Amino acid sequence: MNEYKQQYDRVGRFFSRLTNQNRSQIDYEDDLWAFFQNCWHLKDWIKNDLTIPQNIRGKIEKEARKYKYKSIRIAADLANRSKHSKLTPEHLKDPKCLDAKNTKKSVTVHVPCLPLHLNSKTGESHTDGECRSEYFYTIATKDGSEDDAVQIAKKAIADWDTIIKKLNI
Repeated sequence: MNEYKQQYDRVGRFFSRLTNQNRSQIDYEDDLWAFFQNCWHLKDWIKNDLTIPQNIRGKIEKEARKYKYKSIRIAADLANRSKHSKLTPEHLKDPKCLDAKNTKKSVTVHVPCLPLHLNSKTGESHTDGECRSEYFYTIATKDGSEDDAVQIAKKAIADWDTIIKKLNI
């Protein structure tokens, strides 16, 4: 197995965690930013995987930064922001930098109604449904576009799949 596949699988595991929203916001947010960090750093794992020919390893970062892979470039910005708190001036000068950042976050908590069913004989009651949370993080770029962070994450995985297939690794 290629070494980079360990990181690719890790990206998938972090994405799976984003579908589990019924937990604390801090835990969810940690996994969200960890997803983008791991997603962006997949290119480093490919660059350093000695089972991949050098000519492919040498061009993986350039490929990942292409304009058509906007989701991966957003992942790069979010990874750097979540790791360093801000983007460096050098990064911001890069024409491919999208200056992506989290601009909005919201939480929807679905709380079941008060007891809907009361058994008058036993005194037991229960509700329909369960308490659950949904988190929404809006990512905006300098061109004014906005998208949901989970949708960007899903697209980033699809973009990596395209690159991996294109480079035959």
